[in-house]
Amino acid sequence: MPTYDNGAVGAPYAKVEAVNTGHRAVTVKTISLELPKGGRLTPMSANTFPGMSDTPLPATLSDGQTAFMMMSYESIGKALLQKGIKRKIMLTPVCVDTADNVYRGQPWQVDPKEFTQMAF
Repeated sequence: MPTYDNGAVGAPYAKVEAVNTGHRAVTVKTISLELPKGGRLTPMSANTFPGMSDTPLPATLSDGQTAFMMMSYESIGKALLQKGIKRKIMLTPVCVDTADNVYRGQPWQVDPKEFTQMAF
């Protein structure tokens, strides 16, 4: 959550991050959240987190470097509801490189209705 100079906090955000743990450079072309049946959620606009820009993609990462994208909980919840998903669902962070290798993180349980109520 962003924290402002006056002590106020903003809406919660999810940060989906890709880290190159190998010894050679890799170029990331997509970072997203994957639905159980294979659809993916990606932000419709970049740089929505106040004061922190998403990594412009494609991005070439050397060993230990990271790329990330941010999505507000509210936008995740609204996107799921628009797809007709009203119950808790598992979303998986996904990164795709330019060689079309797909890397998946740990699934994350999301309640679309709860997430839409997390706007400030």
